[in-house]
Amino acid sequence: PSDEWNIYAFHFSDGDNWSREDNKACAEILHSRLLPRVNLFGYGQVESTYGSGEFIDFLDEHVKS
Repeated sequence: PSDEWNIYAFHFSDGDNWSREDNKACAEILHSRLLPRVNLFGYGQVESTYGSGEFIDFLDEHVKS
């Protein structure tokens, strides 16, 4: 439990989800299931020549730090 242990979750991605709906689903999972259980969540996005890489912008808009 996060009240007894420091739990840090990190995720690295190219930021390319299938759709805007996938971005919304990921944000909902973060809010409802992951963030309440961890002390810190970190997201790193690598540059990619393929795909949109828009997920980091979506997180900036929809997930408060």
